[in-house]
Amino acid sequence: MTEDFDFNFDDNKSDPTGASELHQKLLERGNEFSILICDSVCDALENNIDEVIMEIELDDEFAMDVTCAREDYLEALILNLPRVEEEEEYELCTRVVNHIKKLESEKND
Repeated sequence: MTEDFDFNFDDNKSDPTGASELHQKLLERGNEFSILICDSVCDALENNIDEVIMEIELDDEFAMDVTCAREDYLEALILNLPRVEEEEEYELCTRVVNHIKKLESEKND
C-alpha cells in the first residue's frame, strides 16, 4: 500500500514535515488499512456508490481521508487483496475476488 505514496526519504536529513513518521505508521498498520479499503470498496460496489471516502486514523492526533473513485476500485482491490489474505479475512477475500472478477469482465466488455 505504501508503495503508492510518493515518499522521498533521506536518512541523513531532518524531517520537518513528519513524513517518515507517517510512513512508519502506515507500514505498521498497513494490513488494517487494506481491510478497511477492501471492505469499503466492496460495500460501495454492492450499493452502487461511485466514490468512497475512508478516514484512516493513524493515532489519537492524526487521521487522513483516502478517497477512491469507481474507476480506481479494481486497482484498489487488487493492490490490497494480499494483505487481506495475510490477515485470513476469508469472507472479505471472497467478496474482493468476486468483485475483481466482475470489474475485470466489465472492463473487457
